[in-house]
Amino acid sequence: MGRALLQASLGEGRVLTHLTELTPEELAALPPLPTSLSGSAFLQQHPAGHGDAATTVRPEAEYAVAACAAHPVLEHDRVCEFEALLRGRAARAPAPPPLASPPQFPTAPLRRPPSEQQRLRLGELMRGSHESYSRVGLGSAATDRIVELVAAAPPSARLYGAKITGGGSGGTVCVLGEASDEAQAAIDAVLDEYASETGRRPYVVSGSSAGAVAFGHVELRCSP
Repeated sequence: MGRALLQASLGEGRVLTHLTELTPEELAALPPLPTSLSGSAFLQQHPAGHGDAATTVRPEAEYAVAACAAHPVLEHDRVCEFEALLRGRAARAPAPPPLASPPQFPTAPLRRPPSEQQRLRLGELMRGSHESYSRVGLGSAATDRIVELVAAAPPSARLYGAKITGGGSGGTVCVLGEASDEAQAAIDAVLDEYASETGRRPYVVSGSSAGAVAFGHVELRCSP
């Protein structure tokens, strides 16, 4: 829905296939989208629909158009900056071109561990991502509380940020912290506090295997 409205503002000179093709600066320069819009009002303006075969606009529903359209634009920008910081680059990574073929993932190794300033910025980006999920209705009280507890930890805890992962609406919270005894103690304190408040102790997953690097991969091809 947001893409269709933005496309109308862009005109025929530029075809917007994906919202992530817009930069945050370009989005801010376009006429603001409505905070809320009913499906019936949208269909009156765009009788052909929103161009998405996977979903249907319900006339009786109210849609948070501005927040939902802004999320992929800003999240894409956050992800590009996050990746650049992890690889030791201070500058924000440029947005990749629209996907005309399967994505090619970077394989270059990390140049150096992120600096303290970069870690703090990584935490800010994670917080922005988590808050954006909540604005589009994908938050949950449980994961919000875990993120709040991580954010409330003192600087000496060496915890830099936290965010919901996956599709949102509950699930797994990713926490960025230092590989140190201080950070582990802070995580344990977060778990203890959450368990005290809710009666449920979260399950912690840490570390990673070599994945496909060690075990190979399976390639799936879809027949036309």
